[in-house]
Amino acid sequence: MMHTNRIWCIARVATAEELAEKLTQHTWCCCSGFELNGYVWLNDATCEDGAQEYAVVRKPTDADPQYRQVESITASWCSQEQLLRYIQDVHSGSPATDCVAGPVVVVCSLADLSIALGVNDQPPGYIVHPTVETPEQHRRCRHCA
Repeated sequence: MMHTNRIWCIARVATAEELAEKLTQHTWCCCSGFELNGYVWLNDATCEDGAQEYAVVRKPTDADPQYRQVESITASWCSQEQLLRYIQDVHSGSPATDCVAGPVVVVCSLADLSIALGVNDQPPGYIVHPTVETPEQHRRCRHCA
């Protein structure tokens, strides 16, 4: 997740198919995010006119109270069918099998890398601290104004 100071407005989607359609067939404000089955897909693009990059973040649970980024996907480079497969892979906990390279994890220390890889019985994923709001809370920001 590149934008640590961004505030995202989260909309729920009902299915992986709906999410794939929304992310490949539309352009979204940089403050847009989507929630599906315990994951939020946060627009991590550098600008509205740039490639639509999404940080895929697992929401906190009773077992793990941290937000954990598990993937970063450039939806603009995917067909709707390809992104649907990636969404299904993420939600099943399986790595995408048709990727040339694996997920990229950016860390500041070896301890962060160990945590990101799930060492010492930690859940895999890089701990992030996104600020998320409902549409009622969000109203308008500089990205959507």
